[in-house]
Amino acid sequence: MYVGTLKAKVHLHMGMSLKHKRSEVKRILARIKKRFPVSYAEVGELDKWQLTELGFACVSNDPDICERILDNIIDEIESKADAEVMEEVRETLKL
Repeated sequence: MYVGTLKAKVHLHMGMSLKHKRSEVKRILARIKKRFPVSYAEVGELDKWQLTELGFACVSNDPDICERILDNIIDEIESKADAEVMEEVRETLKL
């Protein structure tokens, strides 16, 4: 069994307030939830209105599948014109 994890620092270009940021993060996570079999959470930068850190985890019997899912999540976040992944940290663990 393999567990793939991803922590992505995302810059939201159109953020004007914490309320607006939360709605944008909610929209991004809803799209990811609909398309990919992952667990997710907002894990950092909670008090900054243009930055967020999102954490994701997936489980598979093949490490390549985990990597492909995490690649697709990055692409999904960046497909939104007003969000940019500034930094990402990945790890795939064999359990």
